[in-house]
Amino acid sequence: MRPPISFWLLAFFTIALAGSAAYLYGAEFVTVGILKQTAGYPFGGEGPAHWTYQTPTRYASFTGSVGLLALYLLGSALWATIKQKEASLGLTLFLTILLLAAALVMGMIGLE
Repeated sequence: MRPPISFWLLAFFTIALAGSAAYLYGAEFVTVGILKQTAGYPFGGEGPAHWTYQTPTRYASFTGSVGLLALYLLGSALWATIKQKEASLGLTLFLTILLLAAALVMGMIGLE
């Protein structure tokens, strides 16, 4: 039996969101944490900056953590799509949105 179009839309949206988050946060981790290319980042600068921008190490650990969690969610979304588990896809989408909301809120801590 073929899954309905709503399943494929849910799968596409979940994979796209989790994949984008994994890529973006992972790329930031590689740039700052591994390649040490920090010239364009205002670490430790004056003015309002969130707590993750205090040091390059803190920023790299934050982006790496979020990137790894997003990568796990991407794998979960791919597994749920292959196994055609709509409930698992819905849960993965919810957890991905929750992760991005938590990363946004955590990133705002320290702003005045």
